Amino acid sequence: MNLLYYSNHCQHSNQLLQTLSKSNVQKQFYYICIDKRSKDEKNNTIIQLENGKTLPLPPIINKVPSLLLQNHGNRVLTGNEILGFIQKQIQETEQTQVSDEPEPFGFMGSDTFVCSDNFSFLDMNATDLQSKGDGGLRQMHHYVPMDNNPTISTPVDNYVPDKIGTGQEMTIEKLQQDRDKDVYNQKMPYSK
Repeated sequence: MNLLYYSNHCQHSNQLLQTLSKSNVQKQFYYICIDKRSKDEKNNTIIQLENGKTLPLPPIINKVPSLLLQNHGNRVLTGNEILGFIQKQIQETEQTQVSDEPEPFGFMGSDTFVCSDNFSFLDMNATDLQSKGDGGLRQMHHYVPMDNNPTISTPVDNYVPDKIGTGQEMTIEKLQQDRDKDVYNQKMPYSK
């Protein structure tokens, strides 16, 4: 498991935590806040966790945010290296999700995102996007308005499909009888 060392007083740590909270890889990390720390008798830095337990701060962690990759030879990533690593993890997770069974909104890679525009037009004012205006109808590229009444063409109610049997009535019982006749009339190999 990867260890993410952060501080609540560091704006870069807070931005990284916000990015992780919106991603689907957030459970791949242990989060260790270094705000409550002290020195022991051997001059080692000790971190006090929120649950009251303590653990030593590795000497290779000298800035926050830092990501200690235990599965990669205790390599330490800082700053933009962490964001690059996280983006790679997100892409790998999304590729795995695409190959999994289909899920609702599975085409987006995560169920926390909505397929919508990430912009507004320059000539729009604030009331255009509220209920007083047109409510953003100008941006409805992927949606259907509520007053739309789509129709689906279906066969008429008295439609009889002509797929099994021509002229004679084919039933499950008849199919089972035909199958049983074929099975019982076959001779077993090497039988006398």
